[in-house]
This record gives sequence, C-alpha cells and structure tokens, in this order.
Amino acid sequence: MPAERSPGLVEGGVFFARPTVVPSADDPRQAAAPAGSMDDATPTPVPPGYAQLRHGVAWFAIPGCAVIHVAGPDAVRFVDAFATAHVAALAHGASSEAMLLDARGQIVALVHVLREGDDVWLVAWPGVESDLAVHLERYHIRERLTVADVSATWEVRGLAGPQATAWLAAARSADARIVPGIDLSAVKIISAAGVWPGGWLLLVPGAAAANFDAACAAAGLVNAAAAAVDAVRIENGYPMPHDIPERALPQELGRDKEAISFTKGCYLGQETVARIDALGHVNRGLVRLASATVLPTGGAGVVAINDDGARDPVGGVTSAAWSADGGSGIALAMVTTKGLAARERLAVGAERVTPVSGRFP
Repeated sequence: MPAERSPGLVEGGVFFARPTVVPSADDPRQAAAPAGSMDDATPTPVPPGYAQLRHGVAWFAIPGCAVIHVAGPDAVRFVDAFATAHVAALAHGASSEAMLLDARGQIVALVHVLREGDDVWLVAWPGVESDLAVHLERYHIRERLTVADVSATWEVRGLAGPQATAWLAAARSADARIVPGIDLSAVKIISAAGVWPGGWLLLVPGAAAANFDAACAAAGLVNAAAAAVDAVRIENGYPMPHDIPERALPQELGRDKEAISFTKGCYLGQETVARIDALGHVNRGLVRLASATVLPTGGAGVVAINDDGARDPVGGVTSAAWSADGGSGIALAMVTTKGLAARERLAVGAERVTPVSGRFP
C-alpha cells in the first residue's frame, strides 16, 4: 500500500512529516462505492481527502456559516442564559458544542461556542433558518453587550483527521519554518472533535482567507472534497441542520455529553430538557444506519418489518454516504423508539439496514 508524505506529529518541538496511508486501488478501503444497488455498474469513487480525514489531516472550506459575535462585560452571562452548554464555565480560549432553544425547549440551532475573555463567538452551520443574532437580540434589554452577525467578514475553515491537532500545534509554534506561511494570530480556533475525528473550526478574517488557503496548500495539506467531509461527519454521527426536524428536542440528537449541561443555572428551554432527563427517554432519536449501498435521502422511509411481513413506518433518512473504511453505506436517520427496538428488522425500501452504536467504522 503506497504512502504519501503529509504533515504529521510534533516531537521535541520539531514538526516531523509522517507517512499518511493512502489506500491503493486494490485496497478495499479505496474500493468504489456501490451506487443504488449491489449490481449497479456505475460506481461512486471515494472522494478526494477521505483517506486524509480518516488517517492523516486535511483542510476544507465551509461556506455559508453564520458567525455571531457577542461582546461586552455581560456577554458570557447573557449567552449562558440561552445555551444548553455551560458557557460561563469555559476558560478563555475554550469552546464547546451547544444548542440554542426556544421557550418550548425545541432546537433553534446546534452551534459551536468559543469564549474569549468577556466575548463569546457562536458558529452555526449553513442551512440554519433562524437569524441567531435576531433571536438573541430579542432578549437583550439592559445587559452591557452588543450582538452582531459578522458572517460577512469572517470565513470558516475546517481542519480534521487524527493528525490535525498536532499539525495545528505546529502551525501555532513560533518557529515559522515548521509550517511556513500559516499565520494563526488572528484566527479563532474552535474544537469540532464531535463533528470529525480530530476536528477543528477555524474562523479566518475574510480579507486573509485567500492567503490562508494558499498557505495551507503550500504547506502540503490536502483540500478535502465536500463529499469526503460529509462522509466522515456521517460516520461520526453528527447532524447538520437538514438532519434536525422541526420541533426537535435536545436529547433526540444524542449529544447530551457534548452539548448539554444538566448542572448549570437556568436557560431558555431548560424546563423541557429537565423534564426529559427526569423521564429518562425521548420518543425518537437520531441514529446511524449501516447498509449495503448508499441509501436515498430526503426523508426516505425507514420501516420496521413485523413477523407477518407488515411494514410499519418508524422514521426517515436525512443524510447518507459511502464509508470506504467501513465498506458499507452509512446514513443518519431520525427513528422512533419502536424502530430502535426493532434493530434487526429495519429496512429502507427493499434494503435491510442496521443501527450502529459506538465507534464507526
């Protein structure tokens, strides 16, 4: 199996390139994905950057994100009153997943939050329908702060893979010879390990974005294709806005550990979160489904097959991709508790599917 030189590990303060394993054409991880059926003659190739996201490090642009800056002496306390995560407990420079809820406890947006001293930055994914700055400003009365949508002046880049953290540490080093041309002094760095293994979000000033991208390429980083980024996200079980249905409740996403504090003070929608926690369950949940082929999306029906062959609707597929490392299709679907109980008897169309728990692949 051939190896490709790429950024690797930091040892003794020096950045050493390590071989990133790139599967060869005859390796099963690089095999083309079936398209539509096991006998389909038109394969889907593994997208560029998938191997690096899984086994090395790659970068990519994420256009269309909403970037909100809340600044002022009361900013941390204010955002903490609307986020499920404990923003006030974050140290300077620390970040977390969080959800913003409405008064009924339904999800407005799944976001990433960064604390910088008294300031808070929020990043929401493309496709979030609510204007988050307007949502927050609606509750701003006397607090000493400003809420600004700065999406037009900041661009979002992703960095991910098992070597991404080491690469980032090297890029932040004072030794410019380690990763030439990468200036992170003005870049906001937010952990996104729950989205992609070793993942980071980088907020880059818009005026510097083109130079930043060119420097990443010059430093030898692979620019991962959107399809690769999406496939690894789905493998990791992280939802985008199109995976989150209307009136979704926080615990339905299965991100309690990453995005919800059950010990912090009051916040908008907390009563619903506490009630669900007391009951111990929700009536549906986001799950990963493994399949022989790439499943259709757009709400393709998930059914539970009864002993008599009857098919009961139990959910819908929202995202799907081919997992080259898993050797199967992988999808996200919102499925009822009845469907989850029927684990070995689920199907999408004519194809049987299997819920996935734990690490995949």
